[in-house]
Amino acid sequence: MKQRRARQSADEWARLITRFETSGLSAAEFCQQEDLSLATFRRWRSRSASQPVDKASTASSDFITVKPAATESRQSSPVSSIQLQIGPSIILTIRHEL
Repeated sequence: MKQRRARQSADEWARLITRFETSGLSAAEFCQQEDLSLATFRRWRSRSASQPVDKASTASSDFITVKPAATESRQSSPVSSIQLQIGPSIILTIRHEL
């Protein structure tokens, strides 16, 4: 007989959902790997998507300033850009013409 897991808090579910989103696995694969009920996982994922973002958790103190290093090639180029990879398949590119 399969033993029941202890209930998980909302914070634990939030961490699991974040890990899933960066795992590159399907929901079924992730749940099997983590020994989670797929139905329960989908319910928590749906709840987290429908809840507004907590403004306290996105305070400006959570951000850092990023500046490009000063190089000779940067000064001769009228365009600068930065790329941020978010997960396995999303790349955010910001381009600025000087």
